[in-house]
Amino acid sequence: MKTLTLTTILTVLLFSNYSFSQDYDLTEKVNKSIRFGFSAGIENKFSKPHEAYLDPSGLTLEFDDLSRNSFVISTSIVYMPNYYFRNKNKVVDGSGNPKKDANGNQMFTYGDWKYKSGKWGGVVSLNVAEVSPDTGFNSRIDGGIGVAYAPGSQEEDDKGKYNPRPFYLSLTLDFSSIRQVKEGIMNKYKGKQILINEKPLNALDQTDNSLFTNKVFAGISFKLIYLLN
Repeated sequence: MKTLTLTTILTVLLFSNYSFSQDYDLTEKVNKSIRFGFSAGIENKFSKPHEAYLDPSGLTLEFDDLSRNSFVISTSIVYMPNYYFRNKNKVVDGSGNPKKDANGNQMFTYGDWKYKSGKWGGVVSLNVAEVSPDTGFNSRIDGGIGVAYAPGSQEEDDKGKYNPRPFYLSLTLDFSSIRQVKEGIMNKYKGKQILINEKPLNALDQTDNSLFTNKVFAGISFKLIYLLN
């Protein structure tokens, strides 16, 4: 339910931003850019992963809940609509009536080109590293999708070209793949010994696909993005 609700919110924000961009199609010139950068921030999973271990005293299968929070480092692709526009004004005569050319078409004057940037955009992130209180540094490759926000005012340099601010903020719906004991194994052997050829298993191997599987955890993350272009 949390995943569905967040997905709906992100979709509405992105659609609203897209609708905003269409208003500037009448300005004759539109420039939409895609930018790349690195991001870092906090991820909060909607459910807790667990860590399985064998109790040394009796070799029974036990579980500890892991933290839902972690610090993530990501690469990010940001789509932020950017517009170059100029005002279009009708030409009128001294009486205020529309002035037309020899062909009978309305005459217009055009102002200088100006720049405008959308405050909201889309972002896709690829998590290249994760640090959590329980597991330390993890180099899993996970990712997410969400919205980016450009804080502050925009600027133009002396050549009239836009200088993007180097920092954006992002809110993303993330998905992490974590190695977990299979649910059937957990339900059957939690607090009990796992017998192999009538002997209790004395070590857990996460590469053993008969015991472990990759489970996807959804969560939300808030990151600061540093743009490279």
